[in-house]
Amino acid sequence: MSYFFAHHLSYTLPDGRLLLQSLDISLQAGLQGLTGANGSGKSVLLELLAGQRPLQQGSIQRQGSLGYFAQLQQQGWRQAGPVADLLQLREPLEALQRIMAGSCAEADFERLAEQWTLAEELAAQLQALGLSGDVWQPCAELSGGQLSRLLLWQLFRQQPDWLLLDEPGNHLDASGRAWLQQQLLAYPGAVLLISHDPALLEVVPVLYQLQQGKLQRYGGGFSLYQSQQRAEQQAVAQALAQRKKEQRQLEHSIAQREQKAQRRARSGKLQRASGSQSKLLLDARQNSAEQSGAARKRQADAERRRLQQQLGQLMERQHNEQALSFQLPTQAQQAGEQLRLQDLVLCFGLAEPVSLVVSFGDKLWLQGNNGTGKSVLLRTISGSLAPRAGLLRCSSPCHYLDQYFSLLDLEQTALDNLQQLAPCLGATEARTALVAIGLAAQQWTQPVRSLSGGERMKLALLALTRPQPQMPLLLLDEPDNHLDLQAKAYLARQLANWPGSFVLVSHDEGFARDCGCNQQLALTQQPG
Repeated sequence: MSYFFAHHLSYTLPDGRLLLQSLDISLQAGLQGLTGANGSGKSVLLELLAGQRPLQQGSIQRQGSLGYFAQLQQQGWRQAGPVADLLQLREPLEALQRIMAGSCAEADFERLAEQWTLAEELAAQLQALGLSGDVWQPCAELSGGQLSRLLLWQLFRQQPDWLLLDEPGNHLDASGRAWLQQQLLAYPGAVLLISHDPALLEVVPVLYQLQQGKLQRYGGGFSLYQSQQRAEQQAVAQALAQRKKEQRQLEHSIAQREQKAQRRARSGKLQRASGSQSKLLLDARQNSAEQSGAARKRQADAERRRLQQQLGQLMERQHNEQALSFQLPTQAQQAGEQLRLQDLVLCFGLAEPVSLVVSFGDKLWLQGNNGTGKSVLLRTISGSLAPRAGLLRCSSPCHYLDQYFSLLDLEQTALDNLQQLAPCLGATEARTALVAIGLAAQQWTQPVRSLSGGERMKLALLALTRPQPQMPLLLLDEPDNHLDLQAKAYLARQLANWPGSFVLVSHDEGFARDCGCNQQLALTQQPG
């Protein structure tokens, strides 16, 4: 019988921040979700459960096979060999090729292991996944969505008892997300899924929220989770208001008692000075008053501590995620043509020749399924790829943000990255900007590798959008990937208010609309 338990997991980051606090989790059969703000520790928790990160404190017990999908693993595979290598099928496929060419070597027959229809079946499966069907196609030519779908298909095909998926919906187009949802619902084993996608989380019957190092379990899908959270937060807000009212009343009561005690003390001094009362009587009264005052002070201090403790507990339960406050810079308005493409043919990808004009202030939504060449087009506009044919003319500098934050140096700190990418910022301005995107001071001096995917995306966006002598054309390749819902909504508002131009790739129509896109271009696959 399979089981998966984690007890008292705690994890402290190199900067000293306690990320996970004595967590207990028992994974069950079926589909379970894990959500939380960027930087809350979701990926770290999954890495601990998957054995990809050493334990610091606590224990994990598991019986059964394990499959793990990491959030940013596509970038590594883009630099690898062909699809056959990714699927770990090079040896049997090459053995089949040699046998078909006349080889009678026993080793080739052993490697093939009677998989005589492997090549045909694999080609058909790849085509069903939206790929070309060529097992020798370089992974570097696949889009992020195609790579994700291929890696996920391989995991689903292996059917481990426990499947840990870190934001598998990133990069997938609408059909890919529908396919993923179908696979998750039909999966015979147990799945723990990290996601910020409300549609994907809606079909998850059990949701865990990770906040301030602790897990809270919810049931019933994303809509019910949100309504439960709203009710919880309303109750917490009411309890906070009541405790603060009690705190004010306590301080008012203490102040009144102190005033009465001071009046009695003054009266006693007057009586002592006038000699109208016995000194023994006055001494006894003073002693009694001092003892009563000390007792009242102990009682008030205890009440203060009780209320302060309750306030602290309630504030921990409040959603006090740091709101983003960074602003995209406002620069002088410009006019005229900024980008022109005429019959542009990409070096690879399945997009038809592209023609478009972007003028200053235009906000273009670039649509298309996985593999149609959206990322290749952005890389071509940025100058990192050369077109095969056609005209490309750009009158502004291009700032390109790819899906993997390649502009960031993972080994350097967040502060060093920002100052190198935006040299116009002084040290104080850079630190203020990092605070504005929600990075704590301890994170500024840690390697960018230690940041979550959402935190890296915020840092990259911050660096790209700092004031420049000439307003750039932003090339944004799925910037909504990795972002939690709060950050995604904030980014959309900022882009909508930005006076400059951008070309935005996103599979989320609502996000593109909220970003203020006033143009759109759909890339389509060529038939055949």
